Amino acid sequence: MSNNFPVYRIGNTWILTRHDDIQHCLRHENLVTSGISDSLIDEFEKESIVIPDELQDIIRSILLFEEGERHDSHKKSMIRALSGEYFDELKRIIKMEVNKILGAIKDRQEVDIIYHIASPLWYSVFSRWLNLNQEEMEIVNQEGDNSRLLLDPSAINKKGLYALAKALDRLNSVFTSHYSRIASSSEKSLFFESFNDACDKRNAQDYSIDCITAFGGGSETTAALIGNVFLLLACYPAEQEKLRQQPKLLHNCIQEVMRFEPPLQMTRRRVTTEMYLHGKTFRAGDNILLCLGAANRDGSVFDSPDTFNIARKNSRKQLGFGVGMHQCVGQILAQLQAEAVCEVMLRCYPCIKLADSNAYEWQKDSLIIRSLSKLIIRTGL
Repeated sequence: MSNNFPVYRIGNTWILTRHDDIQHCLRHENLVTSGISDSLIDEFEKESIVIPDELQDIIRSILLFEEGERHDSHKKSMIRALSGEYFDELKRIIKMEVNKILGAIKDRQEVDIIYHIASPLWYSVFSRWLNLNQEEMEIVNQEGDNSRLLLDPSAINKKGLYALAKALDRLNSVFTSHYSRIASSSEKSLFFESFNDACDKRNAQDYSIDCITAFGGGSETTAALIGNVFLLLACYPAEQEKLRQQPKLLHNCIQEVMRFEPPLQMTRRRVTTEMYLHGKTFRAGDNILLCLGAANRDGSVFDSPDTFNIARKNSRKQLGFGVGMHQCVGQILAQLQAEAVCEVMLRCYPCIKLADSNAYEWQKDSLIIRSLSKLIIRTGL
């Protein structure tokens, strides 16, 4: 889109593509995410799908959507889970699960990164993080795909709404029961311990909301980021070799992947109080579509924006997971897992290249998530 027209409007939705404009809006106090949950609940009503008040409260309370004191409380809980000793132990869990998954496929000459690694990894990490039992793990695995509408309302249809309502009901039952089981036993759960350490006067329902937030925030983003990392390394062998020669570039490499092929392509906000941008009046109730993928290719911020460069100096300016109070909670989880997988794969395999000209396919179910449905690579010379 031309820089001469930085703001577009379709109906009551404004469309922004410039990096600095989007960063400004992501931090703006007059823009909220709560309208997303309201829109989702409206869709249930339009389809005459009755969902209990408890499930409506869960939808409105998930960290991605809520505002105010409840947001602060749940945010504090997630920050505690991803800091200090809890963070160190989570990294240990991730490395252990990565080694387990890669160990099971070590003799394969061809590997489907999505099927063999990216998709199963988060489920195994999440299960170990919470210390789920076998029955709980099975339900979480079954409902993973059905809960994706929380992140991707672009995929809404009647069938999906029914599946989402069922998924939320089952996941809520699992996590509230898990809370009671762990609280009344000698079993250990890293996620439960960090939850209790973060805030006082919180209950099983709060715990369930945090679990659903963490599960939903980490699933799609982790699989998408890992797939996008290995697609780019396979397609840009010079950058792959650079990373092998300079392993300290790994963290920056992941940042550059999040800029070049961000898993989250766009996000939405709703205007609460009239505001102005580039001479345009944004009125209360208007929606804003923030095109994160476009922002990450903004030539006024990133030199040669269409070039994949793992040594780029300002890759960390990428907006692939947003910024501010509603920055995607899955970013840290996805980064940790992508780095862990990449580190082991580069150490164990001398070459990572596409199996053939049909080795990869982009998923077509979502306008928001940029991820692969398959990625078959060869791991030898």
